[in-house]
Amino acid sequence: MKHFFLLTTCLLVLTACTAAQTSVPAASPAPTSAPAPTEAPAATPTTVPFSVPAPYSDLSYLPELSWDAAHQKQTYQPGEYDRLSLNTYSFNDRTVLAGAEEETAALLEAGRDPGLGVRSLQARSITGQGVNVAIIDQPLLTDHPEISDAIVDYYDAGGYTDEGTMHGPAVASILAGKTIGVAPGAHIYYAVTPGTADSRPYADALHYILALNDTLPESEKIRAVSVSANPGDASFFENAGLWQAALSDAEDAGLLVLTVQGASAGSARLVPGLAAFDPAQRDTPAACRMGQPGAFLITPLARKNPNSPNLANSRFIASISSKAFGWRRSSSNNLRLTLRLILSKLRSG
Repeated sequence: MKHFFLLTTCLLVLTACTAAQTSVPAASPAPTSAPAPTEAPAATPTTVPFSVPAPYSDLSYLPELSWDAAHQKQTYQPGEYDRLSLNTYSFNDRTVLAGAEEETAALLEAGRDPGLGVRSLQARSITGQGVNVAIIDQPLLTDHPEISDAIVDYYDAGGYTDEGTMHGPAVASILAGKTIGVAPGAHIYYAVTPGTADSRPYADALHYILALNDTLPESEKIRAVSVSANPGDASFFENAGLWQAALSDAEDAGLLVLTVQGASAGSARLVPGLAAFDPAQRDTPAACRMGQPGAFLITPLARKNPNSPNLANSRFIASISSKAFGWRRSSSNNLRLTLRLILSKLRSG
């Protein structure tokens, strides 16, 4: 009996222990740490393919025009430009063409020479000395050393600003620049317009020039006016009739007004066109070719515009493309050959 009790007691204890063990939940295994995030592969830098500038490209370095990405590159290493195209590129004295510094310096210096035999005329004292001319164009800085001595009057026809622009300074310096001008002895009466498609400021400027001319002695009268626009084009300009009226008054007064459409000179009509000279024959006007450099294709004006005036008595004036010079950029339509012919006319007249 005693053995039975002991056996029963042992069984109860074992049962209790077993129950206690089953009532305690098994410890959860330690959580496994989350896998480390996979690092994204390093981004491959995107490179914009660089192409060697084509002939007649503009490589001018203009850091002040921060919004103009095309002119923010200053230095071109060998292989980043075509050495055989140096004389076609447009660039300024801040552009660095590594390995071609001597050639670019020589081209910049050569660019001071207007070519077309102009220097030979100047050597004969035909410099425009004593000739007064007028320019109607966009604002310029009158104290620029290239033209400061040439500007004798600066009239605001609604476009005044204390900042320079591209077009007006190019026209003025090509005409009468101290070192690069066709007629460095000429005096310029400058009228500044806003450059908008409104003919009213152009007409105002021309009337001012006419009124001023009435006050000048005969020997000091303004002989010619350059207008690098066509304010008489009613399809593009507002108030074109105002310009036409002012132009008629100028022609009646015997004032030569040259626009992109040309000019009347007595019974003849001067018609400007685009041409480029051969840098290897820069002093030979006969070597000029009509049209854009590299293409030299031009449609006769009478065919291009059936409404053009009769050209039978016209004298065709070629204006020199800026791209022909490459190293000195300008977009003027009234350039060296036009000015050379006008100077010859003024000198003889």
